[in-house]
Amino acid sequence: MPSEQYLTIEQAQKPWLECIRQAPPPSTAAKDSHLKQNQHLGNQAALYNGRPATLTGPPLGVYHPVFARFWRLVEEREDAVLTPEHLRLATELIDKSTEFYGDEKERPMPSDSDVVRTCANGREPDGGPLIDTFAGRIMINPFIEIKKEIGAGSCDPFDQAAANYAQWVGKDKDRLPSIRQRSCMPAFLLAIAGPNLAIGGALLLDRPVIEQLTPWIPLRYRPTVPPRPDSVAPTHDQIQYIARVIVALRKCSDDLLEYYKTTLVSMPERTEFAVPWPHLTKISDYEDRTAQPISVIVKFTYRYCREAHDVFMPKVLRLGSCSAWDETVAQMVVMYEYIDATKVDHTRQQLSWDQSVSQLEDAVKAMHQKGFVHGDLRGPNILLDGNNAPMIIDFDWAGRADSLHTIYPGNICLDSSYKLHTDVCPGGRILPEHDDHLVKKWSHR
Repeated sequence: MPSEQYLTIEQAQKPWLECIRQAPPPSTAAKDSHLKQNQHLGNQAALYNGRPATLTGPPLGVYHPVFARFWRLVEEREDAVLTPEHLRLATELIDKSTEFYGDEKERPMPSDSDVVRTCANGREPDGGPLIDTFAGRIMINPFIEIKKEIGAGSCDPFDQAAANYAQWVGKDKDRLPSIRQRSCMPAFLLAIAGPNLAIGGALLLDRPVIEQLTPWIPLRYRPTVPPRPDSVAPTHDQIQYIARVIVALRKCSDDLLEYYKTTLVSMPERTEFAVPWPHLTKISDYEDRTAQPISVIVKFTYRYCREAHDVFMPKVLRLGSCSAWDETVAQMVVMYEYIDATKVDHTRQQLSWDQSVSQLEDAVKAMHQKGFVHGDLRGPNILLDGNNAPMIIDFDWAGRADSLHTIYPGNICLDSSYKLHTDVCPGGRILPEHDDHLVKKWSHR
């Protein structure tokens, strides 16, 4: 959302808040019929939950590091020491989850302990949140929704947990309006349906962003799945994985609790920005300064080919001068020089259009000679400075031309308005002639 549209966070969230306060209960809001009617781009009440795909929100880790940490713990990128007690509790969870029950209230949970109390304490059958209070503020623990089986009830338990989160953070009591001024309201969602578990994350921008962080995890043994090479049995692998997920949730819930207890309490209200900003504000320990402060644009991307970027001549490309991988967002962080097109003095341009085209062709040729391709040289990724010098941005798809990994994404848009090369296809190799084709199209615009 463009920040100039709104003056404050409160104003940015106002359209959604007005809708959510008129919404039906979560058990109704999560029904297919209600979602079909409300989940579309033109509806202010819609959540950024990826359904449909056009409502996919930004990565949660950009706004709070706890979500990237959860992923690292589950995927063994960060050490989570599993004790015999953890394995016992995971086994107990499997044993209890594979039983059949009359309704959700009959279903027991594993014994109360530091590892699984997140999943057990204060469980309510209709998705009630678990909360603690500290200094008069709200601490949000995971929003839990349990169905006795897949298909039981009238809605998906994950959708219901998301609806419950949305209605909770939209309330005008318990000092929640003040917290919305200070925080993106990060929380975890936990859904259980029979012997299946899913964990998600949620936060609030101009409206809630919901993401399922795990697939539906089977809470049952799968003896056909081969064991890992260093494992004693497939059942042991499954127990370890479930234990690791629970430990990750516990650790990250503790992180959130600390955030709400200390960091959030000390944060001033943010009245000058439209939506919460990314939590990452520093990507280098380098403390030297430019002679004059400059404005930059920070981009978060899963990959960025710095080698291809560095091939371009400095006079042709001044953008993307700083890039680094950051674990707290689990993405590359790239800084671009900000160029305000409204302030370009076209009366002082030093290059003719033909010279601009020639510079761009030379730069792309140099990249190809070094063995790299760009893959996305559409008009929006080719900028002109005040002298009409071309500058290329977005090296997300770029890579070695001879690499089998330099391919177009599976969801590439092939709309005819982009005028892509006819050989471009989802998962297809990015080739130099594809770049040349787009440069030619750009030069004749």
